[in-house]
Amino acid sequence: MGNDKKDLIVFVATAWGPTYGGINAFNADIAKALAEILPSKYHIVCITLNADYNEIADAKNSKVTLLSIRNPEKKEKYELHQVEQIVKAVKKLTERLFGGLDTMPQQDILL
Repeated sequence: MGNDKKDLIVFVATAWGPTYGGINAFNADIAKALAEILPSKYHIVCITLNADYNEIADAKNSKVTLLSIRNPEKKEKYELHQVEQIVKAVKKLTERLFGGLDTMPQQDILL
């Protein structure tokens, strides 16, 4: 039996696409492009705060797994000032779905 485990490339963004500005649009565009050009051993994932079903379907059509920290069926949303809760939710989500991440991306956040 071969090794079927895929290498993950994970993007973390506040939204899918241009909703909140350039970096989110850039993340969506680069995630879609990588999913198109990289070999099938890679799994492209984007984790956002509040993805809806249409955004999840759009990503899936581009071979990207879009994950929402918030369940799309719930009304409440995460806001950027909840950074600690968001980081914990990302770790929990990736652990449950993918067995965790080898490294957790870090970036300075100014609020």
